[in-house]
Amino acid sequence: MLDRCSSAMKPTRAVIFDVDGTLLTDTIHQDKHNFLISQVLHRPDLSLSAEEWQRIRGLSDDDAYRYIATKAAAYTFALDTALPEATYLALARSYVNDHIEEISIRPGVHELLSVIEQFGLVIGVATNADWPETEKKLSRTRLAKYFHFFICLDGVMEPKPAPDLYRRGIGLVRDIVSSNIVPEQVLAIEDTYMGALAAQRAGCRVIVWPQDGGEIYANDMTLAGQNVLIATSIHDSIKYICDSAGEISSREPFGHF
Repeated sequence: MLDRCSSAMKPTRAVIFDVDGTLLTDTIHQDKHNFLISQVLHRPDLSLSAEEWQRIRGLSDDDAYRYIATKAAAYTFALDTALPEATYLALARSYVNDHIEEISIRPGVHELLSVIEQFGLVIGVATNADWPETEKKLSRTRLAKYFHFFICLDGVMEPKPAPDLYRRGIGLVRDIVSSNIVPEQVLAIEDTYMGALAAQRAGCRVIVWPQDGGEIYANDMTLAGQNVLIATSIHDSIKYICDSAGEISSREPFGHF
C-alpha cells in the first residue's frame, strides 16, 4: 500500500512513464531474445528462464546482449563470434517490428493517464528503446497523443539503470513549465528495478507498478522509502498522484503543447 505524501514535499509537476512493461505489455521482448537464441543461434540451452528474465527486464537490448554473451561464455560459446552484437540488435528490432500486433496497453493505463491529465501535469516518456521502435508502439496503440515529450536512447545517453534519461526529462519539464522545479517534483512510473533505480538516481519520486502483481527484483538495494513506492494496483498509483499533485482546483493546468 502506498504511503501518503508528506506535506513538506513539493507538489508533483510531471509524470514520466517507462514504456515496455509499464504502459504496454512486454512479453514480446523475452520472446524476442529466446527466438534469437533458439532459432537463429540454435542454442535453446541458453534460453532465458522466467527467473533470468525477471532479473534483466528493463535492460537495453545492448545490455541484454552482453548478459547473454556472459552466459554463453560459461558454456564455452562465443556469442560475439557466432552472432555479432550489431547483427543481433538488428534482428531484435526486426522481430519487434514483425510482432508489433502482439503488444497491448496494460489494463488501467487509460484511467491513470486521464487522472494525470485532469491535474494538468506534464507527461513524458523515458525508455531504453530507440525512437523508431517507441514511435511505432505508441502510435499503433494510440497512446502517443497523451505525451508532451519522448526521451529514447540516442547513442549519447547511457541506458537505465543510469540516470541520464530521467535527468534529461527533468530538464525538459523545467523548460515546459518555465520553472526551476526540483527533481522530486517529477514522478516516474516504472515496472522494473532497473527503471526505478534510474529514476531514483536522478532524484525523482518513483512508483513501481509491477505487472500482474509480480515481485520486484533488486540485487543491491531495497526499493523502499519516502521516494520509491510500490503500487499493488492501479488505484494505488492514482491515489498517490492525487495526494502528491494537490487539489485540482488549486492548480493552474499546463494544458497540451
